[in-house]
Amino acid sequence: EDMEGIRFLLRDMAPRETARRRIKAKMKTDMKRFEGKKKGERVPVDSKAYPGEFFFFVRTNELLHGLGSKLAVDIKYLDILKPYAEKGILQSGKYMSILKHPDPILNENLHDLTLKRKIDEILNELEVSNNLA
Repeated sequence: EDMEGIRFLLRDMAPRETARRRIKAKMKTDMKRFEGKKKGERVPVDSKAYPGEFFFFVRTNELLHGLGSKLAVDIKYLDILKPYAEKGILQSGKYMSILKHPDPILNENLHDLTLKRKIDEILNELEVSNNLA
């Protein structure tokens, strides 16, 4: 459910009619899901559960989608975000190395390090091939 929302948030920009169809389909799906849950199963979302930067990103994202729709722009939105995400990943690695208060997640004893090793391998390959800018 949450990943579907994130996927929708990062959808490709599209001309007005296509964008309108996507939004209506999303609203219809969300309403069916909401109506299918009993009152006790509905989880209220507290806005304080998310950092303010998240709402800034969501608002900016929706404004850009609206502008792209109005101008009939058809672009792959994630292709635009990709270099910034790669830069953020690279900078977060530098940030973590100089962090005064270590991240508590990194200090936990993890029993299965398979995922961490795979991520580290991929990041190292990207860095070696100079694909992390």
